[in-house]
Amino acid sequence: AAFTACIAVTVAAALFKETGITFVALLVAWPLAALVLGERGTYASFAYRTTTAAVLTFLGYLVVRASLMGGVGLLLLRELENPIAVRRGVSAFLSALQVHTVYAQLLVMPTSLSFDYSFNCIPIVENLYDIRNARPALLYLLVGATVAWACRRLRRSRHDEAALVVLACLSWMAATFAPASHLVMPVGTMVAERLLYVPSLGACTLAAYAVWHVGQVSPRTAAAALVVLAALWLPTLVQGNEMWSSQSSFIAAGLARCPTSAKVQANAGLHYNGIGQPERAIAAFSEGRKLYPKLCEADHGIGLALFALFQRESNGDLLSEALDHLHEGVQCVWTTTKAVNSLRAIYQALSSSQEVVSQSMALRGWAKLAEQLGNWNVAGSTWLDYGILLAGQGMHADALAALDRGRLFVAQDQAMGQPNIFLWSATSAAALGRYVEAGAHAAVAASLTEPGTDAHSIAQSVLAGLSPDVRTAARTALRPLVRSAQEAERAAAFLHVHNREVAREL
Repeated sequence: AAFTACIAVTVAAALFKETGITFVALLVAWPLAALVLGERGTYASFAYRTTTAAVLTFLGYLVVRASLMGGVGLLLLRELENPIAVRRGVSAFLSALQVHTVYAQLLVMPTSLSFDYSFNCIPIVENLYDIRNARPALLYLLVGATVAWACRRLRRSRHDEAALVVLACLSWMAATFAPASHLVMPVGTMVAERLLYVPSLGACTLAAYAVWHVGQVSPRTAAAALVVLAALWLPTLVQGNEMWSSQSSFIAAGLARCPTSAKVQANAGLHYNGIGQPERAIAAFSEGRKLYPKLCEADHGIGLALFALFQRESNGDLLSEALDHLHEGVQCVWTTTKAVNSLRAIYQALSSSQEVVSQSMALRGWAKLAEQLGNWNVAGSTWLDYGILLAGQGMHADALAALDRGRLFVAQDQAMGQPNIFLWSATSAAALGRYVEAGAHAAVAASLTEPGTDAHSIAQSVLAGLSPDVRTAARTALRPLVRSAQEAERAAAFLHVHNREVAREL
């Protein structure tokens, strides 16, 4: 049972994480070494079978993973995280080789580290004429020369220990790095230092063997080599520890290493928001969007920063701008949930305020948010409430626009059950001099209210003030406001409310 569980975990790791396949490499290492050393007998036969099975497993893994990443997986890969994944041809190949030089530098001398290397920390290589192509050329010339040296020594003696160790370490690094190389399959990140953890075992073994080998000839030289290596690598260890000592130093290291990375700037903005520095957050998010215009996550971050400034300065313009950015954040698939939660919290706070301006802003915001989320009935009823509030404040143009918008979304039966909606539309339209529109709404309001009520009297007073020409024109405007021709006919009769006989018949 334990063995079965171990295999299951290994397979799961290999399928879901780039470094998971290295467990397969572990299974290959010893049998392959046995073959190279020329062991005979049943174990050698077993080694052949094991190695063949492991290689087939490795190739099968690559095929399955590549097919998965080439389908749904590619939809989850963004240019922001890995611009190589969306490139094709020579540019993708040359850019991948450029990334290899970054990994090599991190492996040998990690003088500067970052939590993220995404767009555009390492610019894409567009063609063969880019001077940066010299770096991977030199790297692979060095690797090729090392392999050639080892192979020449093995031709002389199959048991040359130095050549075997060099080839084994290089093979280890190549096999464990392959899934993250950008050459075998799409990778979810441009560069990730964690992907070097397993390959670094080969590099460390090679370095240790080199010092040991020198020590067999000259212990003093080996000791001096250790001192030099310690002098070179200990500062990077201290630097790495300092980087991880706090979130602020973590962010600062990322900005120092990759100031042109849009995602690093966005993460810096999130950090500044978290420690109460909204001005720096806005600057970081703005810089990130400048570097990558499609960085839609910036809207949510900028919105939160502006709201923090509003709370500090009580500037209504800052609040309006913050809400606009947060609503844009709802449209961003990466921040939809966060933006919705932020807006709900803000609108709940505004709704509880005694100020009409805050209540008005809350209603408008709730309506807009419900509309964005596709909750049409809530959007419609909230727009209507917002319009009525505006009409009561004498803001007739905005009120009429809100009421009209509300009727677009609210269920028609629900709208017809609220005669005050039509009454407010009538009074706002009349105040704006839009008398035909006022007459149509007043007629519907009158048809929905009982004679003798205040609402009915107001509707009749609006109708009584219309000229015959306006009332005639208003008849044609009834159709979109009612549910049926019968209701339209009933409302049309109220356009002649000044005629008592018509009113009595009605």
